[in-house]
Amino acid sequence: RRRRCFRSGSRLGSVEPHGGKVTMRIYRHILLFLLLFVLGSVVPLTAQSNKWFTVYYPTWAMASLGSAPYTIPPSEISWTGITHVVHFFYNDNVDASTSPYYTVITNPNDSITYQYNGIANPLCGPPCWTDYQQQLMTYAHQNGVKVFVNVNAVNAAQLNLVAADQAKTDVFVNAVVSYAERKGYDGVEIDWEGYQTPVAPRADVSRLIVAFRTRIDQSATVHYLILSPPSTDLDRYDPLVTNSRVDQINMQLY
Repeated sequence: RRRRCFRSGSRLGSVEPHGGKVTMRIYRHILLFLLLFVLGSVVPLTAQSNKWFTVYYPTWAMASLGSAPYTIPPSEISWTGITHVVHFFYNDNVDASTSPYYTVITNPNDSITYQYNGIANPLCGPPCWTDYQQQLMTYAHQNGVKVFVNVNAVNAAQLNLVAADQAKTDVFVNAVVSYAERKGYDGVEIDWEGYQTPVAPRADVSRLIVAFRTRIDQSATVHYLILSPPSTDLDRYDPLVTNSRVDQINMQLY
């Protein structure tokens, strides 16, 4: 079930001053093109269609079309070609001081924001709020798209504290996956970034990954785990732990 998503890029190279080398480069490029064409023509359709194309739907986009330059309700999204969508929370949603450490559960404002975007778009209060979270589930699933709940640790500090403690890790992981089960998500996405605070040591990162995979494997409805690490934090991930437990890695290269 678990697959890797790799992205690579290349450039053809600079022109050599000697004509013979230029000619050889052209021949090599032609042969490479032909090889890729042949390989592409013999790949089964099932393999070509078995690709991931993940997009992020942030809470700040959860409003009626045109109400702001960046808003679009799930009903207006063109789902063609998309396979997975991460329901991205607008801010850090881990708090190691309050069990179960997931603020979407412990903080009423965060809970409202994730479901309705009601705090950012109050209108006339709860009677006017639209359940954009449920809309996202409905339209994504109607189009065969998997939806992921987001663990937002853009500032790694709070998730570091949770991952350093096995008991807190277990409580947190169970809370996140249980929330995903209740709301209809298909998987969990972890955005753990070390730009503001360095990401936890490798052993702690492994503890969290193992705990999530164990809990997800026990779920009847939540099946996937994906990571979105910056390229600068890759040394925090043990390949022997990660490769067998994570379904997709969306590396941040910006």
